[in-house]
Amino acid sequence: MKSLLDKTRAINRLLQTTAGKPVSFREMAEVLRDNIVCNVYIIGRRGKILGHAFMEDFYCATMENMIGKADFPGHFNTDMLAITQTRANIS
Repeated sequence: MKSLLDKTRAINRLLQTTAGKPVSFREMAEVLRDNIVCNVYIIGRRGKILGHAFMEDFYCATMENMIGKADFPGHFNTDMLAITQTRANIS
């Protein structure tokens, strides 16, 4: 299991290598997934899926459908934008 310091270093390394360059949201999602051990979705303000990374052996038909369309539904995006602080397991 990685220590908090190792996780912080991995995220910091990503930030340093992308300084001044276009960010790979896919790579960012993968680094976050690997370090905080969760599914990661990076979503634009209008609901466009910019990057994502699923946990190993994860399958959800609903999420696969959204990823395939590259957009979150409008109502879902509106609900997400209303969240103003960190929350776990949003449903």
